[in-house]
Amino acid sequence: MCGLAGIACRDARRPDEAALRAMAEAVAHRGPDDAGQHVAPGIGLASRRLAILDLSPAGHMPMLSADGQVVLSWNGEIYNHVELREELKRRGVRFRSSGDTEVLLHLYLAHGPDFLRRLTGMFAIALWDGRRRVLLLARDRLGVKPLVYRLDDGGIHFASEIAGLLAEPGFTPDLDPVAIHHALALRFIPGPNTAYASILQVPPAHALFYENGRARLERYWSLPEAQAAPRGRPEEWEERYRNLMDDAVRIRLRSDVPVALLLSGGIDSTAVAYHVRRNHAGGFRAFCLGFE
Repeated sequence: MCGLAGIACRDARRPDEAALRAMAEAVAHRGPDDAGQHVAPGIGLASRRLAILDLSPAGHMPMLSADGQVVLSWNGEIYNHVELREELKRRGVRFRSSGDTEVLLHLYLAHGPDFLRRLTGMFAIALWDGRRRVLLLARDRLGVKPLVYRLDDGGIHFASEIAGLLAEPGFTPDLDPVAIHHALALRFIPGPNTAYASILQVPPAHALFYENGRARLERYWSLPEAQAAPRGRPEEWEERYRNLMDDAVRIRLRSDVPVALLLSGGIDSTAVAYHVRRNHAGGFRAFCLGFE
């Protein structure tokens, strides 16, 4: 878990650095290992890092391209970063780090916004392309990682949590009565709304582009339509399931810090434990939590 916060201005002025620091401090609990801030005409990006891959300073965020024009801050993990790295190496890309942040940066440089379609993972991404003066905010397919924003006459303000936006000096939001009704009636607030009228969520599987003072949303992935299952013997389907689970669990075990498993007592976590044991060479810790 990492934290990000940022301000993209409607014009080329520099964002308020004190406001950006306050926003970043409000999400500091999400990343105790490192902190960074980048401010340039039109953009301010801040990051709080929880190091999972490449624990060295080479994984520092915000991360800049070689020419300093593209800046990335994000939260999450790209499970297929090893395969993407090898693909980029074949294109001549040289890496300075071993983590997934630099893979994300070079993948964008190679493919533009379409890089999102190549990712297997959970993520909330904030990327500023100074060559085009475009901000890209993106969220993973199922919305595992949070990302919220608000628009005003001066630009767009965004953060990993609502607390990051509430920390900005001078911003006083109004509650959304309909959202409060939903929270009481449904016990959750349907996206993209939040409890505050001016704060929205970036929807799962969407990218938000902010350019020339305007924001537009684009969906980059949709759940495939259900199809009739092809015929086959039960043993064939069991083998297919086993292979898919092995692959899914294997790539999620990639980490430079110890991996642990939370056992809920259900079939899902038990199945994950089985496949972790099949794909993990050494021992691993598993935990159960109970409440009186």
